[in-house]
Amino acid sequence: MIPRIVISFFVFFTTFNTAVATEHPNILKDLSTNQILEKKLESESVAMGSVVRLVILYALLDELEKRDISWQENVPFLNTQQKYQIHSLKLTKTDKISYENLLKAYLITGFDDIGSVLLYALWNDGALQAVQEKIQHLNLSSIHLYELQPVRDEKQRISVQDVLVLSRNLIRRFPVVLEWSQRKEFVYKNKKFSNTNILLGRNSTVKGLFLQSFNDIWSGVIYSKNQLTKNESRELLLVRLNQDSQQKLSKSLANLLVNTYQNSRNIPIYKKYDTVGKVPVLRGNVDHVELEVHRDIYLTLDRTQIDKYQKESLSVQLEYQAPLMAPLEKGTCVGHLILYYNAVRKAKVAVYVKDSIQKGSRWNQLLDAFHLTFR
Repeated sequence: MIPRIVISFFVFFTTFNTAVATEHPNILKDLSTNQILEKKLESESVAMGSVVRLVILYALLDELEKRDISWQENVPFLNTQQKYQIHSLKLTKTDKISYENLLKAYLITGFDDIGSVLLYALWNDGALQAVQEKIQHLNLSSIHLYELQPVRDEKQRISVQDVLVLSRNLIRRFPVVLEWSQRKEFVYKNKKFSNTNILLGRNSTVKGLFLQSFNDIWSGVIYSKNQLTKNESRELLLVRLNQDSQQKLSKSLANLLVNTYQNSRNIPIYKKYDTVGKVPVLRGNVDHVELEVHRDIYLTLDRTQIDKYQKESLSVQLEYQAPLMAPLEKGTCVGHLILYYNAVRKAKVAVYVKDSIQKGSRWNQLLDAFHLTFR
């Protein structure tokens, strides 16, 4: 009997225009284990289209986390043509709409004029450079950003792997985005603006669906968290680009998620704060220091591998810059744990000093200095 799978996920659907859409780049990552479970054309740069909205959203949230800006002080409707007017929301210069509400409307409805207003209010004509600087630290190597709106220009591109990195950082830094995306509607001036995702509300176990459209080629990002047992949950992040219809995209995303939950399993290897090794330390009051991990570590195996699972096939390697020198503070990251299964690398996780190490006696320090000199 196949167990009932309860899935709660956040979806960012977009569409953009390309001449031909025959390939469907995708990537699926298990955030519980940091393992890539499936990938196809993950490094190939494709037309960005409406994915630019994710870039803009990240930059706006990052900036608004650092400074509080009054809407009334920065209304961009200053010229006679009202270049930046949001026609759908009918905003005027005296409106007291909050930035949070504008962000919700932008996320839920996908109104690009809202994005233009927010960008202009924050940075005026320097918005493009500001956004580029905001995402620089994410190391999105494939991104080519020329316009801060969905465009048909093929020069504006990004890879599915970079969309995953961007989405992961957006969700991790601003989890409120998941809450906002679950809203079925945005209300302003007693007028309701519905979430454009037609799947929202069909199933009470499905939350956080978000759909936007630009033209006729569809792309989606899904965050899914499934509580497997009382003490174990599983998080997946899935990106799929260049689907030629909304229905096909929805079906392929759902099938991939459900198949992953049903046909693979996370085997616990270490728990958070477990000691994973002991390595030498010099000039300290002790000779060795214990290292620990700060998150649960799992090994993901598919159904065919689970039956053949053997602990003997597991191996662990500690990577660190030797020699370690005292003093060392508790919680200091000093290297990584590499997990292998059947000689294939499965995970790389940071390791930390378990307990503080103080400097040893002068005699011990002198001996260690001598050993370092003549080793």
